[in-house]
Amino acid sequence: VAGEQVFGTIKRPGWARPGTETFDDPRPLPYGPMPRDWGRWNGLYRHGDRVVLSYRVGKTEVLESPGLVERDGVSIFARHLRIGPRGAALLAAVSDTAGAHVELVGGGARLVRDGDQVRMLVPEGREAVDVTLLIAAGGPESAAAFKRLVADAPVTSVRLDELTRGGPAR
Repeated sequence: VAGEQVFGTIKRPGWARPGTETFDDPRPLPYGPMPRDWGRWNGLYRHGDRVVLSYRVGKTEVLESPGLVERDGVSIFARHLRIGPRGAALLAAVSDTAGAHVELVGGGARLVRDGDQVRMLVPEGREAVDVTLLIAAGGPESAAAFKRLVADAPVTSVRLDELTRGGPAR
């Protein structure tokens, strides 16, 4: 891979075991399927030029679509998520990269920061949650432009569940 890494997480599951804060990997090798009570890959959907990933964390269905926002010389990676009803709180690893800028747009979840670690906490709830994580390279010179872009971001994004029903003919 060429270029400079903007953000990343350490090598372990991207979601904590449902209802806990542990990201400890139970697999003998750090790849392959997760235990079914932790996570399950369902597949993906294509809708025009968008891709929607479908997976489950515990018993919670998650749809996720990546995106890139470029404006005023700042590139921001976007993770659009629709997180279904939850019988337990969920915790996602967002970034472990020093100085990365991370913000959350939408309600029903919040960011938890501990040094360079940024996590998204989604509390137990009966309603689905639609949020967007915005992540950009760090550094004081880009902080103001990042904050402006976040302030201008729409509060609601495309309903990802609507993109799972087929798109325009290709």
